[in-house]
Amino acid sequence: MNNPQVIEHKKDALTQEQEQDLINLLKTIHKKCQIWDKFQYADDGFSENIKAAAQATTSIREFVNVLCDSLSISSLPLKSELIDQLDKHANLVLRSLRKETVYYVIKVSEARV
Repeated sequence: MNNPQVIEHKKDALTQEQEQDLINLLKTIHKKCQIWDKFQYADDGFSENIKAAAQATTSIREFVNVLCDSLSISSLPLKSELIDQLDKHANLVLRSLRKETVYYVIKVSEARV
């Protein structure tokens, strides 16, 4: 017998494509911010900024602006289509960022190695 909570979770989960787009967005922002090499617990700081931006916004466009502002980033080498694609599912993406912040920071960290 299926557990309804598991089915609910799958329905509310990001697709692999959405997750990869989100990780690529976060990697681009992380890479643009040069301060992380100077801090021992840089991932903690990045995580806190992601969570705060996700909690304070309702669209991916706002999220990117708030996150970049908090990191003193004024431009990104990124195509607007990526943001537009994620923005179509902003509620789901932002909820995932709020609930799974550490997971996404780990994925960004893995890409740096």
